[in-house]
Amino acid sequence: MAGYYLTDLEFINEWNIISSPIKFASKHGMDVRSVHNRRRSIEARHNISLPTLKDSRYTAPKKLEQTVGH
Repeated sequence: MAGYYLTDLEFINEWNIISSPIKFASKHGMDVRSVHNRRRSIEARHNISLPTLKDSRYTAPKKLEQTVGH
């Protein structure tokens, strides 16, 4: 695909609804890396922040308690 088919304003509006690079890429038929690059360039060009949703897949590893004498 040559060029962008979403304007910056359309991208920003869609991003505010979806807020996930993977979901955005699958909805619009883009590569995830392209979504990240486009988002970063729009943030720099318009001096705004386009935050992502908090990824809840990561959980901190559980710490094993050590018993006395071991």
